[in-house]
Amino acid sequence: MGATTHAVSYEDCTDGSFQVWWWNGRAPAGSGEIGSGGSVTMRASIRWIDASETEQVTRLVGADGASSVTVPDREILKFYGAGVRPKPGSHFWITQRESCTASCVFSHGKADYANGDALQYGDGLPDYTGTATRYGNSYAAAADYYGPVFIGCNGTRVTGVIDGDSREAGVLTSALADTSDNLYGARSEFGRLLLPYMALIDISVPGGTAKEMADPANTPIRDQLAKLAGRRFMGLGVNDIVFQGATSAQVAAWEETRRTRLGLPTTYKTISPVVTSATSNTLYSRANDPARQEENDRRRRISDTYDSAASTESGSTGTFASLSYTSDGTHLTAAGDKAGLATYNVLSKIADTSALNAGYQYASGQAYQSLGLADGWRDQNASLQLLRFYSPEHKITAAELKEDGSSNRHGIFKQIPDAIAGTTQVHSFFAKRLSGARNLYFQLQESDFSALVRVAIDLKSCTQIYASGAVGLMPGKITGVIEQEYCRISIVVTAGSGAAPDPYVFFVMTDAGGDDGYAGDGASSIAIWGYDVR
Repeated sequence: MGATTHAVSYEDCTDGSFQVWWWNGRAPAGSGEIGSGGSVTMRASIRWIDASETEQVTRLVGADGASSVTVPDREILKFYGAGVRPKPGSHFWITQRESCTASCVFSHGKADYANGDALQYGDGLPDYTGTATRYGNSYAAAADYYGPVFIGCNGTRVTGVIDGDSREAGVLTSALADTSDNLYGARSEFGRLLLPYMALIDISVPGGTAKEMADPANTPIRDQLAKLAGRRFMGLGVNDIVFQGATSAQVAAWEETRRTRLGLPTTYKTISPVVTSATSNTLYSRANDPARQEENDRRRRISDTYDSAASTESGSTGTFASLSYTSDGTHLTAAGDKAGLATYNVLSKIADTSALNAGYQYASGQAYQSLGLADGWRDQNASLQLLRFYSPEHKITAAELKEDGSSNRHGIFKQIPDAIAGTTQVHSFFAKRLSGARNLYFQLQESDFSALVRVAIDLKSCTQIYASGAVGLMPGKITGVIEQEYCRISIVVTAGSGAAPDPYVFFVMTDAGGDDGYAGDGASSIAIWGYDVR
């Protein structure tokens, strides 16, 4: 099988300590850590962006320098990349190919398919390690993903370990599957809160319990991973109490055993109620729920507890205040997980570093594009290369538009399916200079070739050179430099009731004064990314 894993770099690995670990084993709920059934042989590589914003592909090697690593049952495959130093905030992808004598199980975390994770099965599967090719995804079930259990290096940032159940692992419910919450790929209650501030090692187990984690015989590999972190985040307890009838006192005792053994500063979160379904606001276990509330009261007396349950509970009944916050009665949706974030200041309670910018992202619900949204762009005395340069989302996803040497217009255009009559829309995109000192204008015209809007932008100052258009035009809005010298341009266009559908979109290079008819030099170019229509 082969797999690709998406991740974000939190800081520069200056000492050559970059490592990736896979565990040849599994930990079913209540069964502790057990084997996979056989040995595994693996090869791995990383596709990353260096400090100069250039894409690199590096093969990872074992401790002996070999490109293949083999381990028996219940062991960790460890790979190293001494020269790997991804630019902080950039995205990277780990590619692995493995062969197993029986079965392979590595990570219990849900794959982030929406951000590029993939799992592909098959005899004779090509070996893409050492190349820029990612595996295609052929499997998207809730709990089956062969990803690393650790990606990291020696660093100064806080690293956290999440010690939880399926609410943190992001599995067992289709409502959580394949849903990218943000550019970090976070899903869990703790993950959504913490990932902008610190890297995390997730040792959560679907169905995990505080009782199971208290027994060191059940958790030797997870203990080893936990001790790589500087702080622990514990969300266990719902399975012990609601589904197995444990008391708050029992959960507290099991947790103290676990905390003492690991010796890590620990942050807790409260336990949200469990209802019978996402549409029925009825407690799953009314007899056991008082113990959950008692445990929450105990945790709320600890100063830095993250009170995630506060946004979902309603009075003394413990039922959900909003059914939209639960996806299946047990797991929260992204809205539910985020509802309590405003009441919890991460920096003042548990972190000593500022949030990491992992790239620009449009607001929730907006499907941004990277100019590679579909085929069909036509060039005019210019060339377009997609996925060419570092973009505001910290990936190699920006397109390059380069002029030729003719005396003419230099740009690209495309007809888009859009019923624009009687609408007001916002057309947004990012652009910057690459080679030379060219500027850009954006034009939207009806399918009968009558212009709706034309806005020219100075890509050095991110200011408007001029704007023109038909009745209903609202002036283009330049929001300024966002990052990496990109200008974010948002143009509000109002079309009349008689406007023809399926308009044409033009991105055209200009000279210093905004003139689009000039003699090209065959070298000047600009980058464009993120064209979006709302």
